[in-house]
Amino acid sequence: RFYGRKMVNILMSNTKFDAFLKQSLPSHDLQKVMTAIKQRGIEDGDELPSAKDRKLGHPGTNLEAEVESRQVRRNRPRGQMLVPRRLCSNGPRLVGLRSSMRGGLEMVEQLRELTRLLEAKEYQSRMEGVGQLVEHCRAKPELITANLVQVFDAFTPRLQDSNKKVNQWALESLAKMIPLLRESLQPMLLSIIIAVADNLNSKNAGIYATAATALDAMVESLDNLGLLQVFAGRVRFLSGRAMLDVMERLAMMVASVYPRKPQAVERHVLPVLWYFLNSMMGNGVLPGHRGNVRRAVCRLCRSLQEQMGSRLQDLAAGQPKQVLKMLQELLDTES
Repeated sequence: RFYGRKMVNILMSNTKFDAFLKQSLPSHDLQKVMTAIKQRGIEDGDELPSAKDRKLGHPGTNLEAEVESRQVRRNRPRGQMLVPRRLCSNGPRLVGLRSSMRGGLEMVEQLRELTRLLEAKEYQSRMEGVGQLVEHCRAKPELITANLVQVFDAFTPRLQDSNKKVNQWALESLAKMIPLLRESLQPMLLSIIIAVADNLNSKNAGIYATAATALDAMVESLDNLGLLQVFAGRVRFLSGRAMLDVMERLAMMVASVYPRKPQAVERHVLPVLWYFLNSMMGNGVLPGHRGNVRRAVCRLCRSLQEQMGSRLQDLAAGQPKQVLKMLQELLDTES
């Protein structure tokens, strides 16, 4: 308990401590517990309380064992450390503890080395770090998922690396990692999608192709409900091929999500459709954007129409006249 309180007091100095604590513990007694730990931390000082402070008659202690312990203490050679029988060096508890500590230290060292490589100045080292990350995802996925934010804070910039070889290798590797990590990626999904989508406007054919493959791996391996929300929130801030590619996949996900969660599609995707129908000119160009979006918007309309039927036009009737007019025009063109 003493060392537990000491550890908590050390962790308190981290700025993210309170946020992590609230995520991990129920709030009803959190304030009371933390106040007690802070107070005891002040009282504890720097040294473990001596054995004299502990009572002989504490529940769970055996008087004969205590007497035997005193005799052994008197008779042992000077300078020899007394190890209680239940923590004897060949006992399973201490062996398990040592093994656990050794495993923890190895994990910390592996993470440190991985981060060092991913953030190295030499592009060869960064490529090696990306390769190591893929291997960890295959062999020790729990190491990556338990430290996801730390690892992906170092990896995500490689998806936009200034070196094209590293950039493309990171995108290829991401496509391999997504089926391995699956829903564990959720906390980093937005930053990953932003980085991948930026590559969809690359003039480098290899980088564009690997970015599109990574996008398809997300649609295939991740829960489409969460993905649909992120894509819908991001698409209007994109331009060029990136906007068209993300909208195309958004139209695909409507078919898989609407039967399960119609309200999610109406909440997240319909505002996207209204935005494009209201902003798009008759020739399919969005003011301030490159490229023609008419075909992509048409595909999204058709996908929503197939799932929602006449409800799509009913909801569009509550939008500006331009929205209903453009919707009707696109649907008539498709039919």
